[in-house]
Amino acid sequence: DCLGISRDFGTLEKGKRADLILLDADPLEDILNTRKISQVWIGGREVN
Repeated sequence: DCLGISRDFGTLEKGKRADLILLDADPLEDILNTRKISQVWIGGREVN
């Protein structure tokens, strides 16, 4: 790719960076479920 980031970003694979938010409930059922955060991962590391 022209930006040179496809080896680090774009898919979930071992060795790639990841920013994730895991929720305890489905946000499609109720938008307020976005406040029920279980875990946060930034750059592949868990944030407490």
